[in-house]
Amino acid sequence: MTIGELLKENRKKLNLTQKEMAGTIVSTSFYSRVEQDNTRISAIDLLKILKVHHINISDFIDQLTIKLNNQTDEDEIIDTLFIAFFNNDIDTVMQLKKNIYLRASQTTKLYIKLIEALLKQDRTILNKQDDDLIRKELFNGLNWSIPTLKLFTNSMFIYTSDELSFLLTSILNKYQTTKNETVQKLIASICINFLDLCYKRKNFT
Repeated sequence: MTIGELLKENRKKLNLTQKEMAGTIVSTSFYSRVEQDNTRISAIDLLKILKVHHINISDFIDQLTIKLNNQTDEDEIIDTLFIAFFNNDIDTVMQLKKNIYLRASQTTKLYIKLIEALLKQDRTILNKQDDDLIRKELFNGLNWSIPTLKLFTNSMFIYTSDELSFLLTSILNKYQTTKNETVQKLIASICINFLDLCYKRKNFT
């Protein structure tokens, strides 16, 4: 079952229309496409919808995870990982790791290991090969959405200072005129982390 189907299932239990479910978070037409699996909803907007309708986030993830175990939809699995990351839910990450890791793609495996390392605050979960693959696979050419900005904020330690400088420049170029407060806060955090890492590495230039 997809995220859209599970949202529809919960909406019907609450006796809500699609307009009521979407609220002011996303447009009704967009939400309708999500339920029909014609488009993907961001993890941030999904969390907002769940919270505003008092849908237990952990229960939602549990239901989704159980159903994802019987399919190979990588996008849905990565969405679930992002939600678990935002919700500080290590149990869901470990459940996914147990059930789908062996048959997952390389990219999904990297997301699982990176998010596990971040939530457990255990740098040793990632080895040198993981670091190299994360640099090449996860953030190479990404369109810097809010989920990837947040993940990048917390995983900057794996990059060299030169790589960070390049990536930071691409982020600043994209969002130099943004008025989105969430994006502004994330970019501020990225800048602070960048300065902190440069200082710790004695890269004062």
